[in-house]
Amino acid sequence: MPDLPISPEAIETDVIAPDHIEEYKNGMAFLYRELKNLHVNIYLIEKILQFPLKLFTDDIPERAIFLSYFLDNAIDKCILIIANLIAIRGRNSKDVYSLRTFQARIAEIQTGV
Repeated sequence: MPDLPISPEAIETDVIAPDHIEEYKNGMAFLYRELKNLHVNIYLIEKILQFPLKLFTDDIPERAIFLSYFLDNAIDKCILIIANLIAIRGRNSKDVYSLRTFQARIAEIQTGV
């Protein structure tokens, strides 16, 4: 992918053709939500792993089942988010972006910076 010579002060209308601004905003909103969800899941996993669970479980495995399942599911969700973001998609998937397809699409619709 070519490096775009864009200044830090640039806004989307400086780079994206006017008729593609809505598509750009939708893609950015999707990527933001996915990365935010990934960050929150990782944060919660770290906090639970750092917490002294022995205070509640007394080393009895049955008492730790909720947090154990939560950790398993949160880790699974993180893997799914990452896989979704790096998946290679066809050109026709406008509603779901991977990082590469979004980058390629932005390169196509730029205004000629």
